[in-house]
Amino acid sequence: MKRITLFIAGIAALSSSYAQTTWESVYNVLQTNCGSCHVAGHESGLDLSASIGEVYDNLYNLAPSNATSAAKGYKRVFPGEPYKSFLFSKVNNELAWDVNLEAGEGAACPQGAAPLNNKDIELIRQWIMFGAFESDTAVDIALINEFYDNDGIQSVPSPPAPPAAGEGFQVHFGPFFLYPEDEHEYFTKFYTQIPTDQEIIRVDTYMGDYSHHFITYRYTDAFWIGATPYGLHDGPDFVGIDLVTANQYPQNIELPEGTAFNWVTNTVLNLNSHYINYSPDKALACEAYVNIYTQPVGTAVQTMYSVLLSNSSFYVPNDGLPHTDIASEFENGHGDDELFVWAMCCHTHQYGSDFNIYKLTEDVV
Repeated sequence: MKRITLFIAGIAALSSSYAQTTWESVYNVLQTNCGSCHVAGHESGLDLSASIGEVYDNLYNLAPSNATSAAKGYKRVFPGEPYKSFLFSKVNNELAWDVNLEAGEGAACPQGAAPLNNKDIELIRQWIMFGAFESDTAVDIALINEFYDNDGIQSVPSPPAPPAAGEGFQVHFGPFFLYPEDEHEYFTKFYTQIPTDQEIIRVDTYMGDYSHHFITYRYTDAFWIGATPYGLHDGPDFVGIDLVTANQYPQNIELPEGTAFNWVTNTVLNLNSHYINYSPDKALACEAYVNIYTQPVGTAVQTMYSVLLSNSSFYVPNDGLPHTDIASEFENGHGDDELFVWAMCCHTHQYGSDFNIYKLTEDVV
């Protein structure tokens, strides 16, 4: 009897050591719904009936055969960016309101069959959003089911319209999901794919009431190459970036007339979202949208800069008393150069009371 008991326990331990990867779950969805049509020689050039390794290699970070989609800079699967992934565009079925097939991109899939259900579409979106890796389990499928089966909360139920054509572009972050009374903070890269250097004159940020903050950073030069992984990941990512905007609530930031940020061709952003789900019984979909308005280089008279200052030496003891810190951060330019400050903000939660900016006179030591 002991031998039988031990043998059964050993099998149980062995079977429980294996967890299906997110990609294996996605592959099963594709096999069930798309594999019978997308076989070798399919007109799209995409074979989804092959082995799991071959299908992954047919999708990951490859330009689509469709010329219209490829011209937009899409990939079959753009790691970290579902809204630039042709696979997600084809199966979206209006789950993401801002994803629509254009003329020349063909019909939605699967063709000749019912659309994928929302949970399967979401699984594909989340897999891509978390980096479209082949061998991890980053996506919590049970949480996806919890959201769709139990009427989860949409953080931004009425997404904003993007800037008009030629006036800018929209960044769509998320969603990632939270269980009731949970919180998380993620970072991710976003490839603007702007074709030329441009001036940025306005940044409008939209987020839900449960958002703690949303911050848009910009990578300097080409530091983003290999600096951080694809897709949603825990940070912090503070090296090789400049601040664009930091928001504790939905906010439109329109720079003063005659000023603008300068962004170079193919600027890469680093996005940071922190959400808290205050609901005691509903899962939360955490999203943010950023509308970025542009104008041709050379239009602005002055270049605007935005910086994030962090004073790690400022220690506030828990004694219930106010404390003040003074620090010198900038030196003025040489000769006739001048330094102008247009706006300041701070992030101190409920504990900050005031901050000020002063110009030091020459006789101050």
